[in-house]
Amino acid sequence: AGEVEEVLKRARVTCVRSPSLVAPGAPSGLYICKPQGYGFEAVSRKQRAHVRAGLDRCEVRAVDPDELEREGLELNTDTMKRQSRYDPEFGDPRNWKRFVDAVRQSPAITVRGAYLNGRLSAYTVLCREEGWLQMLVKMSRTADLAHSTNHALDFSVLSEAGRDPSIRAVGNWYSSGDAHSGLDRYKRNMGFETVPFSLSVRLHPNLAPLVTSRAVFIAIKAAQSVRPQSDFLRKAKDLLDAAVLSRPQSPAAVDPCQHEAGREYSRISRPKPVFLACWYLKQLRQRGIAESLRMAPDFLSARLFRRRKQLVPRPAEPCEVLSLQPGEWVEVKGEDEILSTLDKRGKNRGLLLTNEMRPYFGRKFRVFKRVERIYLEESRQKRKLKNTVLLEGLYCSGAEMECDKACFLFWKEVWLRRTTPPPGLVDWQGTRVTLVSLPAIPATNGKAELHRERCPE
Repeated sequence: AGEVEEVLKRARVTCVRSPSLVAPGAPSGLYICKPQGYGFEAVSRKQRAHVRAGLDRCEVRAVDPDELEREGLELNTDTMKRQSRYDPEFGDPRNWKRFVDAVRQSPAITVRGAYLNGRLSAYTVLCREEGWLQMLVKMSRTADLAHSTNHALDFSVLSEAGRDPSIRAVGNWYSSGDAHSGLDRYKRNMGFETVPFSLSVRLHPNLAPLVTSRAVFIAIKAAQSVRPQSDFLRKAKDLLDAAVLSRPQSPAAVDPCQHEAGREYSRISRPKPVFLACWYLKQLRQRGIAESLRMAPDFLSARLFRRRKQLVPRPAEPCEVLSLQPGEWVEVKGEDEILSTLDKRGKNRGLLLTNEMRPYFGRKFRVFKRVERIYLEESRQKRKLKNTVLLEGLYCSGAEMECDKACFLFWKEVWLRRTTPPPGLVDWQGTRVTLVSLPAIPATNGKAELHRERCPE
């Protein structure tokens, strides 16, 4: 984060966007294809005929920069008009000339084009980046789409990359997030797949506090109500939302356990100022003045970060109502199923999934009781919960926090599914008994001895 901030200041740019597997940011993805052995078998059956037709009609070869500057602007304008967007870098003649000049001066940048009857019909700008080949830009002529020029161009690029052993993967820009769009279907049919990551958007440190303020979000929302079809307002809101989600989180901003996160998933306001003052004084008394002063900057930044983050509306996480009752058997869903229900904070509708709960994924347990109301000792307030249950025998060990309270773990019903009891487990006079296979017992005095063992599980 510090290096990115330094780049923003030194380069005097307002915003930088980058994909990351570890940094916070907006959910996104990258289209990639592993080209080794790429051929017609990697293309879907629906697209193979288009690829063959395009290869028969088109000539795919390198594009000279002078030719790109002369004919590319027309393709740019045609493509952006077809996609209902405008980018001045490719639509303005001066900016386009600067772009082509940069291509001339960059040895790692190449341009491949599909020619139909000797005329440039589609082109793509490629960048070699260590073991990657990135498809940075792709433009095409609308009138030639029926001749499958895009199919021929993409297939040729991937085939040539497959013959180069130094290329491990080909990237084809960011995912739009719409799995049903025509562009997404086309890329998947050509052999690309989506790899998820976070799209981190960092604003200039002097600009970020101003443009991510509450007043700016209110103004954008009011402007969208007047002009709901404005592409500029939509992009501005998406950019600011991503910038807020990309703020680096300090350790103090992470909730350590469900008990302390109770104020977050409650449906009422935060504790009153009097309670907060008492809580701060208690922390000061327990930690001492020196330790409290050392932790004050992180604590204040965490409070401000959470306050700003609440200004951005977040989509509701999945909710499932099973109406589970005490005594019913449930199976905790697998890790992938549960993680798909969580937001970026690791929560479902405000309820945190802790590390203490991970060992129970995929196992069966019996419902102990439903959780409708809880009482928080710290604030002396009552809370109401929805679609939450306790499971028999599942407590928080407190090992990570050195806590011996052994609190019940709260489970959202969306994390569970109804199931049958484990084999060999029966109820006997209200007591659960496990049927255990024992070795044969020798007869004593001509009679067999019968052993019955009552087990707690």
